[in-house]
Formats: sequence, C-alpha cells, structure tokens
Amino acid sequence: MNIVVIVGNGVDLANELNTSYTDFYKHLKKNRREIVAKNKILNKWENLLETGENPIWSNLERFIGQASSEFDSYAGFQQDKESIDRELYDYLIQQRLKIFPKIPTNS
Repeated sequence: MNIVVIVGNGVDLANELNTSYTDFYKHLKKNRREIVAKNKILNKWENLLETGENPIWSNLERFIGQASSEFDSYAGFQQDKESIDRELYDYLIQQRLKIFPKIPTNS
C-alpha cells in the first residue's frame, strides 16, 4: 500500500513551530551570536529588523540582493550566504523534530 501525504504552506505554523525568519533570527542572536557578528548579511538583516520591516520571504530575497553590494567579491558573499543556509537547515531540523521526532534526518 502506498500513502501520499500532501502538506500545504502553513502547516509548520499551524503546529506551533517557530519557523518564521524572525524566529530563526532570534535563535541566531540567542544561540549563535558569533555567526551574526561576523556575517555581513545578518548584520544588515539586524538593521532591517530594527526598522520594523516585515521579514517575509519576498522582502528577505530583495534584502539579500541589496546586501550583496556590501561585498568586495562574490566569494565573500557566497561564504556568508552558505553560512546562513547551514544555520537555517539545522534550525529547521530542530523545529521539525518537535513534531516528527522519529523521522530520520539526512545530513
């Protein structure tokens, strides 16, 4: 027997998982301050959040594009972005384990 489960947008928030970009940023500030301190994109993001702008996906994509002009090289930008990608992946796995603790992760 095959079972297909279709999960729509918002299932994470409906299950009270802290998966918004603001939640992720708060986690970084509290638990990974060294990452925030040395990452130019996150430094700029901190300034954006302080203005009260809503960090929804479309705003974040636009913001990352704007922040890329702060770098002297593509390699520096890529390094900071990959750092955020790794942190976000780990954070989302932690959140997922709150409701699906027995599903293995592929890291």
